[in-house]
Amino acid sequence: MKIALCAILVSISSLTKTYAQRFQPGAFTLTNGTTGEGMLFYREAGAWGPAKLTVKNESGSTKYEPGLIQEFQLAGHAYVREDAFPFRAVFDRRRPDPIFLEVVEQGSIELYAYHYTFQAGNYISYITLPVLRKQGSSTYVVLNVNKAPSLPKETRDPEDVAALFDQDPELQYRCRSGNVTPENIVNYVHSYNLGVKLPSGMKATQ
Repeated sequence: MKIALCAILVSISSLTKTYAQRFQPGAFTLTNGTTGEGMLFYREAGAWGPAKLTVKNESGSTKYEPGLIQEFQLAGHAYVREDAFPFRAVFDRRRPDPIFLEVVEQGSIELYAYHYTFQAGNYISYITLPVLRKQGSSTYVVLNVNKAPSLPKETRDPEDVAALFDQDPELQYRCRSGNVTPENIVNYVHSYNLGVKLPSGMKATQ
C-alpha cells in the first residue's frame, strides 16, 4: 500500500513533541515493493547500534535496516526516506544509511521533523529538529534553534530560513530576529502555504 503523504500537523501549534519510543499501529513499504501493517517501532541510531524498524504482526516480529525501507507510517504520521540528507547528527554519520523525515506540512514550503538521538555520558536525549525546503527543491535548511546537539551552529542560518518566505516580509523579519521557533513554526508554515501574510510591523508575540 502506498503511504499517503498528506499534510500532517504535529499539534498545529508546536513541533516539540517527544518522539514516541514505543510500538504503535502503522504500515510500511520496502524498497522491493513489499508492503505490510502491524505494530511498528522505529528506533533511531544510537550507541546501541544502527537504526531499525521493528514490525510485529500475525507473522511474528521482523526487524528491517533503513536501507531496506522506502517509507512508513506510524500512528498517523508519515515518514519519508532521504538518502542525501546533509544535516546528520553524530550517530547517523557513522553509517551511510538513509534517514527518515517525518512529514509535518506540505505545500509551497515543506516542513519536516528530523528525529535523532544524542548521548552525553549516561544521559540520552531524543531530539526533534525542524527542517524545511521549498516544494520541488532538494535543498533543506534547518530552523535556527538555540540548541541542536552534535550539529554545528553554522548549519542553522536564519537567513537561509528567511529566504524561503519571500512572499511575506514580516515573516522573514521574524525568522531573522529569532522569533520563529519549534513552538510556532508549524502555524507559520501552514498559514504561509494558505497564502495568509502577517501584518507588516506586527510584534512577534507567538
